[in-house]
Amino acid sequence: MRKNRAEIGRWGIVIFCFILCWGWWVTGVRATVPPPTQGKDRILFGRILVEEAGTGMSLVVKLGSTVKGDAFSKEEILKHLQVTPPLPLQVTPRPDGFLISGKFSAGERYTVALSPGMRSLKGAVLTRPVSVKVTIPQPTPHLTFLLKGRYVGRNGDLKLPVRVSHGDRILLTLCHVPDRNLALWEKAYKWEKRDLEEVTLKDEPVSLKPVGEGIFLLDLASYVSPDRPGLYRVLLKACRGEKKKRRCSSDEMFLVVTNMGLVVKTTRHRVYAWVVDLVTGKPLPGVTVRGYSIRNIKLGESVTREDGACSFPYNLSATGRPFVVMAEKGKDYTYLPVDNTRVRTAFFKVGGVDREKATFLATFVLERNLYRPGETLHYAVVLRDPKTYQGVSVPVVVRFRDPKSRVLLKQRALSDSFGLAEFSLPLPMEALTGTYILELEMGGKVIKTQAVHVEDF
Repeated sequence: MRKNRAEIGRWGIVIFCFILCWGWWVTGVRATVPPPTQGKDRILFGRILVEEAGTGMSLVVKLGSTVKGDAFSKEEILKHLQVTPPLPLQVTPRPDGFLISGKFSAGERYTVALSPGMRSLKGAVLTRPVSVKVTIPQPTPHLTFLLKGRYVGRNGDLKLPVRVSHGDRILLTLCHVPDRNLALWEKAYKWEKRDLEEVTLKDEPVSLKPVGEGIFLLDLASYVSPDRPGLYRVLLKACRGEKKKRRCSSDEMFLVVTNMGLVVKTTRHRVYAWVVDLVTGKPLPGVTVRGYSIRNIKLGESVTREDGACSFPYNLSATGRPFVVMAEKGKDYTYLPVDNTRVRTAFFKVGGVDREKATFLATFVLERNLYRPGETLHYAVVLRDPKTYQGVSVPVVVRFRDPKSRVLLKQRALSDSFGLAEFSLPLPMEALTGTYILELEMGGKVIKTQAVHVEDF
């Protein structure tokens, strides 16, 4: 038994060594075999796809190659390509084949053929002829509103520009959002908004007026009543084909029908609003302005004065910040989604002043805000009454601080009857470069600042 085991072990070692030597010999032989010549590399045909472009139909011919990273030349493609029935063509090479562009007729059947002998840029050859029949389908309708949102006067122009192609039927759906649902509608998801709208028109066939190549006008004057202002969702469809095989393209936009323009500014504890007439541009007095939170909780309300402005406080910790502000007068109303229309003010000095508490409205006027050392800074200060906006004649004190916040100079003057006081300040040649600050002081309190840059360039 022990002898048999020893013989088996010896034979195992012999077989293992043989396999090892055989593998080494095969590997060495394979390493000496030269790579296949370019004449043996082939172009492989894949398939032909119909691709719809903005100007018509194109054919995408998918090709491959046994050579990695291969490509195809336009001259070689045109030499071996044949399309019947014949028509003017343009060929564009692509990494995976080439694109055929031309005025292909919908419903027509074309034969695309490639003759053998076509070569790639790396020498691969098409060894077999290719012939494929392709039927061009009917084009898909396309519709796009050129405007996604618009404020329109109650008796204004309700013509909306639309881009349409390949649609033989236009269907209009019109939905109105009641004012009581505006806050909930603004925060709702797209599929939830439908439950908060009132459908006034559903898939109504309409006609469009052509105004340019592919551009049409949708006139809503017959469908939107001036006596029903507010927010509308306009959904338009361009359809083609029978009802069972109908293909449609749709787009929507939002329309606010009102004669009132609303501007809102919010702070942590107060809402400021200003309402103007969009027709005349004049302030609108007697407009009731209300604010609502994201949960549709009323924050407060106020009525605009003769200057069209008003404000009301709110409790941030109890109700949250304003989400929607509405303005209403008679049968007309408008609204403003505060979050969606907020202007980012991080890079601007827009803190402003409370006109109800401010003593003066002050402004610095500079010829420019960039100077070199040795130049003379010319500037002026304008002071106005916050209620009448008329100029006031008062003593003015301006402090000038360098980039290290040191007060270099104080200048005093008396503003004239227009509220204007002019100053000039020569900058020394050895002046520090950086940002200087002009501070306007009234009654021992700084009411306005202005940055001036001094650079050596």
